[in-house]
Amino acid sequence: MSNEDRSGEPHPVPSESWAIICDEFPDLRRWAYRTEQADRFHELRRQDCVDEVLLDWQAFREEMLQRERDERDVVKESWSDAYERMINGSETGPIGQAVYTCPTRRCARRAHADAPGERPWCDLSDSPMNPNS
Repeated sequence: MSNEDRSGEPHPVPSESWAIICDEFPDLRRWAYRTEQADRFHELRRQDCVDEVLLDWQAFREEMLQRERDERDVVKESWSDAYERMINGSETGPIGQAVYTCPTRRCARRAHADAPGERPWCDLSDSPMNPNS
């Protein structure tokens, strides 16, 4: 597969972008430690999740994806693909299983429990997600 430059790709609205960051948070943390950028990651983590900081998270994510594309010659998921997976495709889950939403109402992420009765976790806010009502 060839690499594509997606730096000019428009980002979704903030709530959708926060959903992508939230979902990919564990990957971002692992990448930060693997590439000796843990200090930068922790600095982002210490900041409030406001739209101005979102730009820094997006840049951090893009840097991670670019480096992985360079290292592996693999096209990683774009913002629009991640949005499609996180927002549009997330209403479908096991029949009868509850849909959960952001505990801070900051992002548009939707998720299903990994195990029945176990609420999905939001690493970004470090709290369980809320049942969608």
